Amino acid sequence: MDAQTAPEAFPTLAISPREVKEGVLRPRTLQRGIELYLEYGCLRIPGVLPAAYIARLRDTYVRRNHAYFEDRVFPDALKVGVGGSRSRSMSAARSTSPGSTQIR
Repeated sequence: MDAQTAPEAFPTLAISPREVKEGVLRPRTLQRGIELYLEYGCLRIPGVLPAAYIARLRDTYVRRNHAYFEDRVFPDALKVGVGGSRSRSMSAARSTSPGSTQIR
């Protein structure tokens, strides 16, 4: 997703060309970025990293993690929950009723 197709509601920090060139944020820009990140837990900062670099990061992630894109239980999953049960897939987690504490 690029800047033109990203949802408008996604928290976005505008960086001036001068800030990008100098590699230093103005204090007001930095403060706004901190506020957005603390409020939403994520932050989009367009124009800071080259698109080719982002594409390489994505390709590396997909190559290393493609086996985990299946909806199943993985033997190397982090042990969580009561008794250290294995992490379940998202569909298994959703199959319990709202408010349920059942471990599947």
